[in-house]
Amino acid sequence: MQLTVKALQGRECSLQMGNVCQIIASGPIPSST
Repeated sequence: MQLTVKALQGRECSLQMGNVCQIIASGPIPSST
């Protein structure tokens, strides 16, 4: 879900999953999410 990744990098990342945001910045988002 590239769209979700962009959303996470935007603001939802800070609101819901701050940790996941860093993971996405490092690499692709885990399929588990």
